Amino acid sequence: MKDNKETVYTPYTYLIGWSKFNKWYYGSRYATKYKCRYESGCHPKDLWDTYHTSSKVVTAFRKEHGEPDVREIRKTFSNADDAKGWEHRILQRMNVVKNDKWLNGNDRPGPPAMAGEKSPNYIDGRSKDPQYKREKSRKWRENNPERTLESQREYRQNNPEKNREKVRKWQKNNPEKNREKQRRYHAKKKLEKSLQTASNSIV
Repeated sequence: MKDNKETVYTPYTYLIGWSKFNKWYYGSRYATKYKCRYESGCHPKDLWDTYHTSSKVVTAFRKEHGEPDVREIRKTFSNADDAKGWEHRILQRMNVVKNDKWLNGNDRPGPPAMAGEKSPNYIDGRSKDPQYKREKSRKWRENNPERTLESQREYRQNNPEKNREKVRKWQKNNPEKNREKQRRYHAKKKLEKSLQTASNSIV
């Protein structure tokens, strides 16, 4: 039996806004289970029915000012990547980060969707999507800077050859950044030497 068009998994982008306050939010939706109206996954009919965005800023603004008077489905897609890519382009085009009328906190593409059970990347109850894992790892490093530094130190100590090779590749692929890094390093050493000399002369 063919799927009903109204129940087929349909990622989409949307716009919500409070015209009275000139406040807007542009987002994308590509979930396979979370707050989905249909078993097949997300669908435009989810918006402001089972789904009210995942933004905490929107939630707070809605709580203070009530429901948005503008709720529009802007574009639909056949897969999550296309939806996220389109959202990213629109957010950058609208320069939402530097424009106060937008409630969007950033213009980065959304993290890869957690793979649903029908996805080939969903194995043993967990997502094996490489993009999702990289995004999750990046967020962990941001939230745990001290543990990240300690982990990096341990890696360098236990894998000196791999670390040196990694450094050589980075220097080769980033000559300008490497020169700037060396310049800062030598400037720091020069300053430390000058301070030490000044300290010795005082003593």
